[in-house]
Amino acid sequence: MGGTPHGFLEAKFEKDKTWKQVLEQARPDFRDWFDHLEFRTYLRLSVEWQMDLRQCMTTDAKRTKIAQQLLGLDYPKYVWVTEVSSSSLLNHAAKEQRQCLGCVVVDSTAPARTRGTIAMHFADVLAIDDRQGKEPTKISYIKDSTPFIHKVW
Repeated sequence: MGGTPHGFLEAKFEKDKTWKQVLEQARPDFRDWFDHLEFRTYLRLSVEWQMDLRQCMTTDAKRTKIAQQLLGLDYPKYVWVTEVSSSSLLNHAAKEQRQCLGCVVVDSTAPARTRGTIAMHFADVLAIDDRQGKEPTKISYIKDSTPFIHKVW
């Protein structure tokens, strides 16, 4: 992630700390999950991704701000979505109880060695990347926006 941390992160970010340490300081309740991350990647039509974001806005008030920001972005026809979770968040019989710590959205049409990442939402941090490289990555801290229901978007 490029750019400079803002707000909350700016106060906690020090040169000798890793992102993991900063996030653990912000959300100590996430500490155990950070050591056992699992990733699941799938290809989505952008139109379906955006429909899921709109649905999220009607069912999850905590993530409305994130969904609004993500809906304001330009997407190619298809995007790669990588959900980030841990086995303890996913290990529930009822799928409605399975949760994710975040997701990364990548332009499926981006050429190799380019900035294909569109956005990342992980552990209450939302990073929106300027794929043209003209602007720094926009980073926001949105408290309690994670974890969220697995494959909501």
